[in-house]
Amino acid sequence: MERVPPLSSLGALRVLEDIKGLASFLFEEKELEVVLLHKPLGPLPPEALRAALELVKKVVENPSSIVPGGRIVAAYNAVGKWFQVCIWDVPSVEALLPFIEGLRGAGINTEVVPAESVEKAIPKWERSLSR
Repeated sequence: MERVPPLSSLGALRVLEDIKGLASFLFEEKELEVVLLHKPLGPLPPEALRAALELVKKVVENPSSIVPGGRIVAAYNAVGKWFQVCIWDVPSVEALLPFIEGLRGAGINTEVVPAESVEKAIPKWERSLSR
């Protein structure tokens, strides 16, 4: 088995900078844009698929009834696969928790990725690289 080298102090500083950058991103935005990646935990029975379809229809019809203060920016279904990608504007990640927990109970795993437009990210990258 190959040994993993210890994290150098320079590497540790970079990790801390990444964490500080993520924290500043999360706390300086008034609204948060997130990407949700939905995948089933395994094969789903037809009843679970029907329930998931009804939930999807409800979310598309009235997103803020599912995620208070939330708005769907875009939603896509992978063709030929059971995989969905949704982009939401939400007041906070916490607003998504009941929705994500409900999906988890129905057999759907959701990965949450904080995101922002490249236009917003460029000045932050420039500030970070100028240090």
